[in-house]
Amino acid sequence: MSELLEILDMPFFRRALVAAALIGFTNGFVSGFVLLRRSSLTLSALSHTMLPGIVIVVLITGSLTQAGAFMGALLASLFVGLGSIAITRHTRLPQSTALAIFRKPSSNSDSKSSPSRLKVLTVAKPET
Repeated sequence: MSELLEILDMPFFRRALVAAALIGFTNGFVSGFVLLRRSSLTLSALSHTMLPGIVIVVLITGSLTQAGAFMGALLASLFVGLGSIAITRHTRLPQSTALAIFRKPSSNSDSKSSPSRLKVLTVAKPET
């Protein structure tokens, strides 16, 4: 028990504990609204596009900074969001399908054959 109290005396651990509690509360609070509004696919697609955006900025700049990570995540999310809106407006596809086109392929997809995105794009083109 005394070891646990010693850990709480460390400033780093106290900050980490407060950060974990705030993140846990925020995620729990926001996820209720996401489920009620039925926008979990939108949130999932946008969150999956943030990591490739961060990776692209790191590859371009050669370093990982907070500003670079934020800008990469923001630009990638804007690209996917605006791209799905453009697809929705110019085709008869619903927004959820347009977001699925831009979404990262699942880990169980066969990467040796054509990528999942290309499969969706070839199937999703409506006939006129």
